Amino acid sequence: MKLQIHIKGAGRRQNRITQIVYDYPLQEMSVEEFLAETVRQTVRAYNERRSTDVTGSAELLQLFSEEALQDRLEQSIADQAQTGKVTFSAVQERSQQAAHRADENKAIENALQAFEDGIVAVFVDGVRYTEKEQRLLLKEDSEATFVKLTFLAGRIW
Repeated sequence: MKLQIHIKGAGRRQNRITQIVYDYPLQEMSVEEFLAETVRQTVRAYNERRSTDVTGSAELLQLFSEEALQDRLEQSIADQAQTGKVTFSAVQERSQQAAHRADENKAIENALQAFEDGIVAVFVDGVRYTEKEQRLLLKEDSEATFVKLTFLAGRIW
């Protein structure tokens, strides 16, 4: 069964909506099973691209981790700038991480944690699901949307 996935995330440089079509084996599953299967398929596709193209990236994996990694990198550079010396160690660390294959179990764990913490909202056919035990009734050409929620809080210091 084909399912269209929409990924919406607000970024500093651009707001983007990415569309992906995945094939799911079951028609009814829990939100937890749906997230796990989605991440499983994304990790497989990501790792396959990784083995042929080091510059490739998976939008869904970025939804859960890329922005956090970018924020840590920018914070590291800002901290180093205050001391008067910026090194490339953070950039090198990021490129070394990019060379590694994604760990499927860790990615599923991160996705479920992000959902439980309310960082990522899941909508299927216009209905928001907030509990991982809720059952989804998926049909051919259903539309699922993942939205990364951004908290509106600034830095005080």
